[in-house]
Amino acid sequence: MAAACGLVVSGIASYAAWQTVQDGRENELREQASFVNTWNEVQQDHSVVVHVVNRSFDAVSLWALPFRTPDGKVKIITSTLPPCTELVFAPNTVPNISAATTRPTGFLFYDRAGRPWQRLPYGLFEAEADTVNEILSAPGTRATLDAIRNAGGSIKAAQGCKEG
Repeated sequence: MAAACGLVVSGIASYAAWQTVQDGRENELREQASFVNTWNEVQQDHSVVVHVVNRSFDAVSLWALPFRTPDGKVKIITSTLPPCTELVFAPNTVPNISAATTRPTGFLFYDRAGRPWQRLPYGLFEAEADTVNEILSAPGTRATLDAIRNAGGSIKAAQGCKEG
């Protein structure tokens, strides 16, 4: 009986140790991704300003924020986002982008290891290949950081920048 109890306790301890290692790996995988975010800010005149922030010390090699235009077409903002930066822009001022809301597919980006991530209103998830292909192959206009800057967008230092 004592030996059986010892095996059960040993098994539980082994499982707990394994789970701790798995949690550590998951945290390591999500580290840079957890420092990348986006949100919309509605102004008094009901226009929308978008914030895209990279609080990590590594560049985000590609990001995509799809918009639906009033005529139903998809337009995508995509480019490299430098380390420790915040991009702020009004989508309706960017050439060929006249949008009010983001698509349900949310914000897609790649971390320093080339792993795709998808940030949705309810959390951060490793993106599935089908989702990545759907977003990146969607017909529509793509805009660069220079086009966003030329349309009145700004890039500034991100507050709370962290080494990931």
